Amino acid sequence: MTELDLFKWIQSGVEYHWHFEECLVMPNTSELEEFFNIASASLFDDDGIIAHIKHGYIVFDLVHVCDYYGIDINNVAPLN
Repeated sequence: MTELDLFKWIQSGVEYHWHFEECLVMPNTSELEEFFNIASASLFDDDGIIAHIKHGYIVFDLVHVCDYYGIDINNVAPLN
């Protein structure tokens, strides 16, 4: 995954909100499928990503994903 891949994914309409130091993304099922297409399988090795399942979408912290790839979160998901 590159910074540009992640930026395009967020800009496609994925809902996100900053909550203190966390950038919580809330992709629906089709947006989550696109995320799986741009993320490498190794991201999900070991502990994977901690996520919360909601009705029709999930929530996870994008900061951890960016840290894994060495991406600056501020270039991907600006404060809104």
